[in-house]
Amino acid sequence: MKIHINLSMDFWGKLSKMKTKVYLGLDTSCYSTSIAAVDMNKNIIFNKTILLDVKAGEKGLRQSDAIFKHIKNFATIVDKQNIEILAVCASQKPRDVKDSYMPVFMVSDSIGLLIANLVGAKYIPYSHQENHISAVYNHLNLNQDNFLGVHLSGGTTEILKCSKHDYKYSTDIISATMDISAGQLLDRLAVSMGYSFPGGKYIDDLASKVSNVKELSEIKKRINLNISLKEYGFHFSGIETKLKKYIDIYSNEVISKLAIDIIGETLVQSIKKMNCYIDSSIIFFGGVASSKVLREYILNNETFINTTIHFAPSYISSDNALGCAFAANEYMKGNYNEN
Repeated sequence: MKIHINLSMDFWGKLSKMKTKVYLGLDTSCYSTSIAAVDMNKNIIFNKTILLDVKAGEKGLRQSDAIFKHIKNFATIVDKQNIEILAVCASQKPRDVKDSYMPVFMVSDSIGLLIANLVGAKYIPYSHQENHISAVYNHLNLNQDNFLGVHLSGGTTEILKCSKHDYKYSTDIISATMDISAGQLLDRLAVSMGYSFPGGKYIDDLASKVSNVKELSEIKKRINLNISLKEYGFHFSGIETKLKKYIDIYSNEVISKLAIDIIGETLVQSIKKMNCYIDSSIIFFGGVASSKVLREYILNNETFINTTIHFAPSYISSDNALGCAFAANEYMKGNYNEN
C-alpha cells in the first residue's frame, strides 16, 4: 500500500522558520564584551567576544571608558539570529559575595534584564567568577561537587575551594595575590617591552620560543628571582620590578619565560603549602589560564603527579559568556528557587 503525503510549500516555509530555543549569557568584564547562547542540550549556538581596545602604551581602561565601549560593542557583537530565548543569565558582579561590585558589570546586568523582560524570559543574575567556573566545568563535562579552582586573570589571582550547588558555585579563598594579579604582571611587562595591552598573548608567544632550560636556570640564579610566598597569599609586584630591570639585558623571550615560570612556581608552592590538593581535582580558569607555557609548566610539575588537573581550550578559559548561558540552562531545567 502506498502512502502519499502532501506537504505544501507553506509547510516547508514554516519549518525553515522554526526558531532554535536557546539560553542566553552576557558578561562585561574590564577586558571584554561577551555574549553566548547554548541550546537545550548545551550545544554552543554562538559565542562572541570583543576585546575592549586600549590606546598604545596604556595599561588598562577607566571603568567609565570600559562601560562606554561595552555599550558600543553590544550594538554590533552578534548578527541577526533565528532563536527563541528561554532564559537570560548575566554577570552582575565580580564574585558571589556580599558587597562585591564593579561598575562594568552594570552593562551586562542591565542589558540582560532588558532582553529578558522584552521577550518574556526568566532573568538569572550571576557573578563573573561563577561564569568562568561554569564555562570550564560544563565544557569539560565535569561532575564532581567539590574541587580546587585557580582563577587567573587580569584582575584576579585566587586559589579557591569550590563547591557546586545546583547551577551555582560557592568559593572560599584559601590563597591569593596580595598586590597585583598574574595578568597584571604579564600585561605590564608586555607594555614595557613595547607590546599593546592586554599583553598576555605576546608574553606567551615569546616564552614558547625559549628552549635552553639550563641557560634559563642559570639566569634565574644570577638575578635571584624567587617567589614571594606568605601565610595566606603571595606577591607579584616585586617580580615585576626585578624583571623590568633586566628588559634591556635579556631578550624579550627570556623575560617572558621567567615571568610565566615564576607565576607557575608561585601557584604550585602556594597550593602545596595549603596541603589541600590531595585526592582533589584542580580546575584552572581565567585569561591567564589559556597560556600554553603556563599549562605546560603546571601539567609537568611533579607536585601534581597524582592530582587531576583540568584546563579548557583558551576560548573557554578566557573571558566569554558561555558560563552564564550554561547556568541559565541548568537553572531552567532544575526549576531552582531563587536565593
